[in-house]
Amino acid sequence: MIRSGAILQSPEVFLITAERSGGGISIEAGGGINTLGQGAVAFDSLDGYVYRTNEMDVLAVSNGWLDMQAPAAPTTAPVGKIDIGACTLSIDCIRSAELYSEGTIAIATNKQIELAESARYGTRNLSLAVGGVNIGTQEVLAAAQLRGVLPTGLTLNQDVLNRLLQGDQQYGAPALESLILTARNGLNFFETATLSTLGADGVSSLQNLVLNTPAIFGYGAADDVALIQTGNLIWNGTDVAPPAPLVTGPGTGSGIFKVQADTIEFGYADRTQPDPLVEHDRLMLGFAQVDLTARERVTSNHTGSLSVYQSRDEHVVGEGFAYQGGNLSIHSPLISSEAAAILAITAGGDVVLDGGLTGAQRPGSDVLGGTLAITGRNLFVDTAMVLPSGSLSLTAQDDLQLGDLAYLDVSGRTVPMFDQTQYSWGGEVSLDSLGVALFSRQAQRLTSRLRIMLQAA
Repeated sequence: MIRSGAILQSPEVFLITAERSGGGISIEAGGGINTLGQGAVAFDSLDGYVYRTNEMDVLAVSNGWLDMQAPAAPTTAPVGKIDIGACTLSIDCIRSAELYSEGTIAIATNKQIELAESARYGTRNLSLAVGGVNIGTQEVLAAAQLRGVLPTGLTLNQDVLNRLLQGDQQYGAPALESLILTARNGLNFFETATLSTLGADGVSSLQNLVLNTPAIFGYGAADDVALIQTGNLIWNGTDVAPPAPLVTGPGTGSGIFKVQADTIEFGYADRTQPDPLVEHDRLMLGFAQVDLTARERVTSNHTGSLSVYQSRDEHVVGEGFAYQGGNLSIHSPLISSEAAAILAITAGGDVVLDGGLTGAQRPGSDVLGGTLAITGRNLFVDTAMVLPSGSLSLTAQDDLQLGDLAYLDVSGRTVPMFDQTQYSWGGEVSLDSLGVALFSRQAQRLTSRLRIMLQAA
């Protein structure tokens, strides 16, 4: 506990507790941590370090960059909280708890996090690593708790997010650039909910909104909409499999999930340490319709997958779980990949890829060697999919249709090498229609120097 009137100053401060039966970490109103002007840290995540907390509770304020992982699953039910701005009868609650740094403020815990409205902070990167994130109105989340279907974790809504985004540049603290939400068990959207980082001018106040989680679960009726609006959205996975959906809880909904962003990227954020041996599988469950809109592009930078389903059936011995439904729409002028990245996208329902542009307006990419595979019941493509010297696979269980703006490009590129010029190999396009037929409308274009495979049942 940091008492009122006490301010800790150092290039980096870690508050750590392993207490499970109660208590936690508390910063009283009037207390705080300030690392501004205290110099550089000895080492941080830019040196390749990843911070794993196991089951401990951590509050870190640092002038460096801290890549904080989600805490391990607790062996016993956690008791206590991390309380920033705690107010008791013995202190002056008019004063504010303060956290200021030049680099990162990070919290990792399985317990509750309480951030007083009077609490003030300023930093470049705000990282919250928890067991789960529950998103919805206070009334809806309270009703879920009464039903026993509210997972343990951080409670988030637009009011809380606005307080996180405001920050405070007092004392010369930098403006907030990245918000990192790390959830071991997933993000849970309850009924209609919105998380937006956009200002009144329609521009995001953040450079990056980063989601480190294996799953996004939904609980809501057909007319409920879960919406994320931001600039650059980065969705990385974790090395933990998502939990099973709760009956009448997250993962059993039938609503709509929407993302509206400038770019959507599946993979690691900048300045994080990729693990080349881990594939990050992402699951979206409990949504009848998923709409991903990126004004610039959708891309990936690592090996992994995205699965979109509405529901999960009972477990069958020897076969596992079967998933049903879930339509996916990706609206973007460009779908591409970073070098050597591999992404497999599967939807239980129909897949629509549109938003394409024509002629000189069509964006492109010269990054070599990406792999993208998309599978759905019916598949409609009407945008640019550019993977130079890469592999593109489109598979439909029924119909596969290429629209007028479809542009599939896996051709090679010119590669300057000192005083020489080399040319990369062309890639591969595979179009499979497993159910009824494969057909295309006029004006589609497939560009490849290696192989195009067309197959219809």
